[in-house]
Amino acid sequence: MLQPNVVQFAFGTDAAATLVNNGTMSFAVSAQAEADDGPANAFALNDGVEQSVTGENGATATYDNEAGGALVVTATADAVSPTVAVADAEVTFAVAQFVTVTGDGDGLALIDNDGLITALASANAVGGTAAFAAAEVEDGLLQIVTVAGEGNAAAQINNQGTVNVSALSDAQAGAGAVAPAPDLENAPEAVATAWVDRGVSQTATANDDPATEDVAALASVDFNNGGTLAITASANADVVADADVGAAQFGNAFATAGVGTAVEQVAIGNDGADADASMNNDGTLTVNAIADASGLDRMHSRSSTTASGRTFSPERSPS
Repeated sequence: MLQPNVVQFAFGTDAAATLVNNGTMSFAVSAQAEADDGPANAFALNDGVEQSVTGENGATATYDNEAGGALVVTATADAVSPTVAVADAEVTFAVAQFVTVTGDGDGLALIDNDGLITALASANAVGGTAAFAAAEVEDGLLQIVTVAGEGNAAAQINNQGTVNVSALSDAQAGAGAVAPAPDLENAPEAVATAWVDRGVSQTATANDDPATEDVAALASVDFNNGGTLAITASANADVVADADVGAAQFGNAFATAGVGTAVEQVAIGNDGADADASMNNDGTLTVNAIADASGLDRMHSRSSTTASGRTFSPERSPS
């Protein structure tokens, strides 16, 4: 199992983890596979910064990416084969904060970004008979705050800088094939998928004690965007001809790109606790899902494109 590039663990009665970045943190994983004959498989997986904080009476995780700070997390997979090429690139997260209070107390996850945060998964496959390229980013920014006893749970992100979350895939089949395809069913096939599960994901769970008469506990998730949040999923699949042998007379190309959720906010208040989900956008939020598939010949090719995206920000009342 891959460990994140930067990990902070804090355990105690009152526990806290803080990371301040005013420089450049660049974490890159690259996988390259090239075969003279036979298949080629390349797989790249990368994580960014993880903060895991557990406290009995309180817990806080803080990531401060200052104006001069840059956090870049990339996974790149490249595969080339005269037969079958498979490239798979995945980024689990750029920043992930897991905050847990085991008793009574408050839990806070805080991300302040005035600089640059990038999560990029890129997959490229070139195969003679088949090419499969898949790129995925699970979460750009992830916060999960849980208070088991009585207390407030808060997940907050303040973005005045730039957050880029991108999954890019490109598959090319046909070039380098040793013989022309006899029919469509045996034709070269190019399949490209690009997916971003969540650009921003925030979950806070708070509990209250119904027997007490004090102010109710609060579960809150807040996303304040005064900068730029750009989420992109782009898939391109092509079947191309080999000029030397005219190999790809037929071709199948399939491309799928999607963004599951741009911003997901979930606030849960149990046993009389209140819940609040808040999103304020004074900046720029863009979501792009682009799929392009191109067979060799309009009369002798199959292509399929799918693109999707959504934003989800529910407010849950106390159960």
